[in-house]
Amino acid sequence: MTARFVRNFHDRHPPATLFNVRFEFDRIPYRRMHDALDHVDVDVVWPEAPYAVRSSPSLDLASLQLFNARIGDNPEQMHFLEAVLARRFPGVPTILRGPFGTGKTAVMLEAIKQLYTTKPDAHFLVCCETNSAADAFVEQLDKFVQQNHMFRVMAFQRSQDNCSAVVRRYTKFDHALNLYDIPDIERLRQYRIIVSTVYVCHHSLTHSLTHSLTHSLTHSLTHSLTHSLTYPLTHSLTRGSLRQ
Repeated sequence: MTARFVRNFHDRHPPATLFNVRFEFDRIPYRRMHDALDHVDVDVVWPEAPYAVRSSPSLDLASLQLFNARIGDNPEQMHFLEAVLARRFPGVPTILRGPFGTGKTAVMLEAIKQLYTTKPDAHFLVCCETNSAADAFVEQLDKFVQQNHMFRVMAFQRSQDNCSAVVRRYTKFDHALNLYDIPDIERLRQYRIIVSTVYVCHHSLTHSLTHSLTHSLTHSLTHSLTHSLTYPLTHSLTRGSLRQ
C-alpha cells in the first residue's frame, strides 16, 4: 500500500465512512516456492560436506582499484569481496549478513562493478525482496553500466508512476496493453545484469537463463522465507553452471 494511495483514500472518504473489507489469499507465491523446493539442487543450496577454501594468490587486494574507496577501510567487507572475486567458495552460495546500515548493499555493488569491468563474460541475476530495493540497485548502477547491458524485470501490472524515470529506461513497457513486458529469451540472454524481485523471478524467466548466468545475488531478504531464497538459485543456476 503506497503513501499516495493512503493520502487519496483519506481525501476521498470522510472518517465515518463504513466499508466491507474482503481479504483474498494469493496462492501464486507459495506455488512457486513449492516448485522451487521440488526442483532444488540440494548439493548447491544446502551442501552437506564443508568446502575447502580455494587459494587465489593472483588476487592482490592491496592493488585492487576500488570504485568505493571506503570499502578498503572495512576488513569484513574486503573479506567478502575477496571471497567473491577470487571464488574462494566455488559452487556454493556466499552469505553476507549484518545489521541495517553496515554496508551490505555497497559491497555487493562493488562486487558487481569489479566483475562487470574485469570479466566480460560475467552475467548477473540480482533478486531483491522489494521493488524499492530492486529499483535502488538499478539507480546506483545507472551511471556505471551501458544501458543495453542491464534490464529491470517488472511485475506486469505495476504502475509506471511507482518507479523513477531512471528505472523505466531499463524496462520494456507495452503501451497498447498498458503493461510491463520482457524481451524474448535471446535478447534477455544478452543483458549482463538482470534485476528482479524474488516474487517475479519465476520459472519461465530464470529457467531459460540457466546457461547464460554466471552470478546470482539475492539482497534484502530479511523477512523472506528460506524457500523464497531457493527460487532464484534453483532455476537460474545449477551445480554445473554456478560460479558464485
